[in-house]
Amino acid sequence: MRATRASRRRALYGALALAAIIAAAGVGYTALAATNNTYTGCLKGGQISNVAIGESPASACGRGATQISWSQTGPAGTNGTNGVSVTSATEPAGANCANGGSRFTAANNSVTYACNGADTQSGGVSTINDLDGTDCGVGLTRGTFTVDYSNSGDVTFHCHVVAGHMHLTAGHLPGNAGILVDNVFGLVVGAVVTIDEGANQEVRVVQEIGETADFGTFLLLDNGLSYSHLGGTPVSFQN
Repeated sequence: MRATRASRRRALYGALALAAIIAAAGVGYTALAATNNTYTGCLKGGQISNVAIGESPASACGRGATQISWSQTGPAGTNGTNGVSVTSATEPAGANCANGGSRFTAANNSVTYACNGADTQSGGVSTINDLDGTDCGVGLTRGTFTVDYSNSGDVTFHCHVVAGHMHLTAGHLPGNAGILVDNVFGLVVGAVVTIDEGANQEVRVVQEIGETADFGTFLLLDNGLSYSHLGGTPVSFQN
């Protein structure tokens, strides 16, 4: 009985020492992984030696060593859990999908929806030439599109700013004698500018047109502002 238990313990040591088998025998991991052979070696003191492919070790096991064999094929695993099936159906337009769509129901009765997008509106442009003459904008500045063709067939789009229409690019306080605008297309020194509309509207004369920077173009006025004006306020002019 003791001999049997000792043999079982030695066999268990051999199973736990599979990495040592590979190193001691000099058998590469690639070779083990690439085949499904039976391997045989000698177990002694928790170490395995003389490993060879087949039913016999590379050499006979010495005194006190036990011959053991193993295969790379392991025991069969347990069956996996069945997957959850999903059924689909058309979802009419309503609370779940405003424009209709599809409804997906899983075996556990959880429901998800894939909804259709809204229909696109008819109209608009169908060719590049349809853009010619339509409205466009550069920042807050409004203009008109033109489509130009080169001799080589290249297409260039231009947004031509409408002269006489500008916007403040920043807020301005009463007393400011200078303003920042988004464009000065067609503007000349001496032009009369109308700032804002309604009760805060005020009229000034342009004394100087400064340089254009990222934050706008500076205009020096003949008098300081009487009211506060927010960025985006319209500014019109007459030369």
